[in-house]
Amino acid sequence: MHWVNLGLLPGWNSSTASENDLNRLGVFTGAARTNVDEGPDAVHKADIATAEHLGRRVARTAEVFLREPVRRRRVKSPEPKTLETAAGGPGCPRPARPRRTAYR
Repeated sequence: MHWVNLGLLPGWNSSTASENDLNRLGVFTGAARTNVDEGPDAVHKADIATAEHLGRRVARTAEVFLREPVRRRRVKSPEPKTLETAAGGPGCPRPARPRRTAYR
């Protein structure tokens, strides 16, 4: 799951703001509206515009995931370690050492 927030600062929280600003309720987690006991016709126009803004953000985010396909590689699972190999005992292969080159 990928969460997409509004990406907006709170609206209608200063003397120069109006009730028609996007995110007028100052929500950061997603879309919200007031007066849940009223029907859909009573939804404030700024809340509808905020929901449309969120819908466009979700669509743009989904495009990013659809544009780049997920490629899964098959990874060979490592052989289980025994006490001998985990401790670096005789059955444990030693890592290859880099060759030293003489510079003159």
